[in-house]
Amino acid sequence: PQAVGKARAVASQTGLQATFVECDIADVKEAVRGPFDIVFMSWGAICWVPDIDKLFSDVANLLAPGGFYYLLDAHPLINAIDDSWTVCQGLPVFPEPYASQTEPVAWAWHDYADESFDAGGKNSYEWPHSNAQVVTALSKAGLRIAFLHDHDYLVWRAAPGLVEDSKGKFRWPEGVNPLPLSYSVKAVKL
Repeated sequence: PQAVGKARAVASQTGLQATFVECDIADVKEAVRGPFDIVFMSWGAICWVPDIDKLFSDVANLLAPGGFYYLLDAHPLINAIDDSWTVCQGLPVFPEPYASQTEPVAWAWHDYADESFDAGGKNSYEWPHSNAQVVTALSKAGLRIAFLHDHDYLVWRAAPGLVEDSKGKFRWPEGVNPLPLSYSVKAVKL
């Protein structure tokens, strides 16, 4: 709600003609009427969607020809690891699945924006989607992949060892061979 309000204020100040919608992603087909030039999704949204084939079909229907979908989110690999990195026969063992299964993954609920938040022992349920699953679902929806990029930052401290930079982004410490922390994908409706 705050982000949508801020986006509307910026659009108004700059004279940008834009529509910002806040709704349950499962209801997007009924809640929103296109066509749109851009559909944008970021930080912690896609993990709440069990059926990304349906999501991206709905997204494709909302886009005007030449319009694009842009996703920026945590890399699925970062959700599969934790700070304990168990090793078996010299290889890392990931405590959580890299990609979605038929059932959601239960996590101890925490708030990445407020580390002091206490959820009272409640769980969060998420569906992790691999980059391959995302790209395949976008392609199946009839969208052409323009790019898939890995990034070396997050906007929250997903692991205790990440270091905050001067712009408020969290990165691996210097001297560490980093795994990607986030990714972005752009898919275009032809």
